[in-house]
Amino acid sequence: MQHSASLLSCAALVAAVACHRQPLAPGLLPPIEDYCWWTYQSTTVPFGAVAGHFAKGFARVGFDHVQQFNAGDTAWATAGPTPLDSPSGRPRWSARVVAYAVGDSTHFRVFVGLAPRFSRWANAADSVAAEGNRIPMCGQIFASAGVPSVRPGRDPNALDSLPVWRRGALR
Repeated sequence: MQHSASLLSCAALVAAVACHRQPLAPGLLPPIEDYCWWTYQSTTVPFGAVAGHFAKGFARVGFDHVQQFNAGDTAWATAGPTPLDSPSGRPRWSARVVAYAVGDSTHFRVFVGLAPRFSRWANAADSVAAEGNRIPMCGQIFASAGVPSVRPGRDPNALDSLPVWRRGALR
């Protein structure tokens, strides 16, 4: 009887320790994403190779968690979120490219995301300063990817709003 009471006490202690929940840490905000150029770009480079060039470019810029995906006539490369040095400090950046085949060319768009390194910006000036680094980050990514492209010289149209550009559109 005393042995079974000891076992019962031991089981209760193990259950109490095993079921103890750690307090939740403050969550990190996901990077707020925006496009690098107001419209898609065209290239003669095949869509899978475009994603591959950008995946390598993301890594050269310093992003981690670089991945590449293909499905049918569409390819993506994603990276981050990664804390990267910039003139405004070390915010967390993410990046992605979406490329799809259109006849014998490829249309693609590049997006970058920006978020505070920790759970929030220290002050409003920090967020404004960090946002000012978005265009230079786009420039670094494009230069590192090295994909020759042509920016259509036209007004925005329906091709700029296709579902394929949205995050997770085809997954």
